[in-house]
Amino acid sequence: MKNIMIFLCLMTYITIFSCAEEHILSEDNYKANKSGLYVIKVNGEIGYIDESGDVVIKPQFKDGKRFTYSMATVKVGELWGYINTDGKMVIQQQFDEAHPFKGGLARVKIGNKYGFVNRNGKYIIKPKYSEAYDFSEGLAAVADYDEEYAKMTKDSAEGEMDKWYYIDKSGKKIIKNIYIDVNSFSENLALVEDNVDNYNSNYYFIDRKGSVVIERSGSSFFEGLSIITNKLLDINNKYKYGYMNKLGKTVISPQFDEAFHFSEGLAAVKIEGKWGYIDKTGEYVINPQYKKAFSFSNGLARVLIETNDGLKYAYINKIGKIIIQAQFDDAEDFYGSLAKFWKERKNGYINKLGEVVWMSK
Repeated sequence: MKNIMIFLCLMTYITIFSCAEEHILSEDNYKANKSGLYVIKVNGEIGYIDESGDVVIKPQFKDGKRFTYSMATVKVGELWGYINTDGKMVIQQQFDEAHPFKGGLARVKIGNKYGFVNRNGKYIIKPKYSEAYDFSEGLAAVADYDEEYAKMTKDSAEGEMDKWYYIDKSGKKIIKNIYIDVNSFSENLALVEDNVDNYNSNYYFIDRKGSVVIERSGSSFFEGLSIITNKLLDINNKYKYGYMNKLGKTVISPQFDEAFHFSEGLAAVKIEGKWGYIDKTGEYVINPQYKKAFSFSNGLARVLIETNDGLKYAYINKIGKIIIQAQFDDAEDFYGSLAKFWKERKNGYINKLGEVVWMSK
């Protein structure tokens, strides 16, 4: 999307942003699925099952997303709206984009402008921003298109002509500084990018008042730590990754080939082609041994293991014991009580015992 995202998404697997879809925010990070409902797709239509695998909202929507705070965004025709856990459309389809509720508000798009609605579908902040992120820790990053700069600069990449700043839930500009790119707040800090000149930028962390508190770059903070990189490429033309604390001090020196953020006290890291898990002192809790590893979620982590049938995903606990055997061609983290998997051209959901509760036909 823009410099700050490109820099950090290329810099490391995890990130300040979720490169594939939406921003990972420390405020709720989608939390547990308290509604207990999960997305399924049958004959090209979206519906929802409960934790037992029973269909509770029959497949009928063109597209749909996860339930968060008992509401889900669904697409009817070419527009998005919101349903409740009974499948009733409680905010009529009217948006070109609609995102999950976070902090009581949802980010929506009409035409080419973003705004925010409450759970009754009322605009709290009318669509007027060229770009916007979800609310996190009471603040949202929004952007206005800089027409004057656009006239002067014909060769800029898409998105580089936005002016970014932060607003509160009333739409009031809280941090009045203008940046060329920003990150959502996580643990009361946000990474921003500021122009030095036409060719160089500064990256630094600000607090909720806009004051510079860490004069260096890194990923978003999770559990008090941020992923950092060494400034120079190694002999293989690659960076190494480590972690810093909220004082900007390096606490785990850059030594890993790839790294994820800390989750439930552990972080997945890669070294010499193998993935393992470290604690916050940098000591290995689970030695490097996996082809790929992901962050812990609800006490389990998915890992990619070499089997007689090729590479398959399994789930392990925090001491490295395999809880759900390697058998999946692809898999997701546990979200609430269930995790989605793909196996032999089918997809479905398993519970934490590894039992299949639903599978596509």
